[in-house]
Amino acid sequence: MNHLKDQELPDSVRCMGKFLLSMLQIKYEKRKVPIANLSISEANTQLKDLIKKYLKKTYPFDRKLQTDEMAYEWWSYLDKNCSNDAQPLARLAVQIFALIPNSMADEQTGSTFTWLNSPLHSQQQVKTLVRTVQIHSWYKHDPNAPPPNKKLTVKWRDMSSTIFSSKCKQMKEDSDDSEMSDVNNDFADELEGPDEDDNNDSNSNVTSADPEDIAKDGSSKMDSCNGKSFDVASIINLDSGRPADVLADKALCKKEF
Repeated sequence: MNHLKDQELPDSVRCMGKFLLSMLQIKYEKRKVPIANLSISEANTQLKDLIKKYLKKTYPFDRKLQTDEMAYEWWSYLDKNCSNDAQPLARLAVQIFALIPNSMADEQTGSTFTWLNSPLHSQQQVKTLVRTVQIHSWYKHDPNAPPPNKKLTVKWRDMSSTIFSSKCKQMKEDSDDSEMSDVNNDFADELEGPDEDDNNDSNSNVTSADPEDIAKDGSSKMDSCNGKSFDVASIINLDSGRPADVLADKALCKKEF
């Protein structure tokens, strides 16, 4: 079987190999923890050979990843194999995949330490505090707990396009309706004469209104609206650009000084 040469390996693989060799060096020289009773020279030589076997997916790395099996579990299976054919690469890989990608769990554990080690309980021994935190974390974990409720989210939208597009559509519909209504009204006026009751009602409505409730432009004031509902069109001129100018992020109308 042909072996890959170091010159044929990609830069990423060589970088990974250097990192694994540095981990192996720290484990043997500083921590004095041998792997599978291998000497440092044997572990160094075997690690380089195992990296090449892993790239080729040959034994002992020809095992397929099972369904719902994580990379940590795949390497743990090789690490616990009594044959030790995947050592020392399997042991180093397990340590890498055991790292937590975020500090959320550490932050929660630190908060628990602070909560348990209050000023009134500051005389506890370290081992007592550690065991208490471990028991607290164990009973706090509930594998059958339902997922947390989703919080409300805010969605942003372009108010200018929303306002003006609906306004243009409404104006078009109103113009079409007004043309048809004008034709129908003219035809109805020719058949029927003026209704005196309608004139009396309209006059009574005008005279019954309080002069203080009518603005300069003839529309009603906001304070004159009584009840739970009112007609916005009778109070605000919707055809004006002022309402859209108030709701827009940028000024749409020129200010008059």
